[in-house]
Amino acid sequence: QSPNGFHILKINEKKGVMKKKVIIKQTKLRHIIIKQNEITPEEEILKRLSRFRSLIIDGSETFENLSKKYSEDGSAANGGDLGWVSPGTTLPIFESTYDSLDINEISKPINTPLGWHIIQVTDRRDNELTDQSIKYSARMQLVNQKTELIFKDWIKQLRDQSFVEIRLIED
Repeated sequence: QSPNGFHILKINEKKGVMKKKVIIKQTKLRHIIIKQNEITPEEEILKRLSRFRSLIIDGSETFENLSKKYSEDGSAANGGDLGWVSPGTTLPIFESTYDSLDINEISKPINTPLGWHIIQVTDRRDNELTDQSIKYSARMQLVNQKTELIFKDWIKQLRDQSFVEIRLIED
């Protein structure tokens, strides 16, 4: 639809549109996280995570069971499984740690702003960035732009509704 009315268009040919094949290395992870607070000191968390790591390595306990019992995030119900993670989607220290691990190797405890973790890499793959993920990325960019516009409108509305009176006190 345009100011001149409705139009029906047919694309006969596309030129110059080449899709680049993009391959990304993804890593399948699981982790156990313990969040630090005023009650639990850092030393206690490190001891617990080191003990968990030892129990998993010697085979007396499984990563899944320990995660379900002790991990303090939403992935605990799935045995700490974070699924397939792409580069750049996690904190840099987290990413550098799992990049340095071999498959089924368990990291030593690491600290991030989210808490203390031990990480296990369960698999790696090269994944082609498909049309579907490109569409998803475009959709997320649009959602983020729209969200930002709504936020700016809300801030403007708050400023317009606010009343500030500045009074100078004279001696």
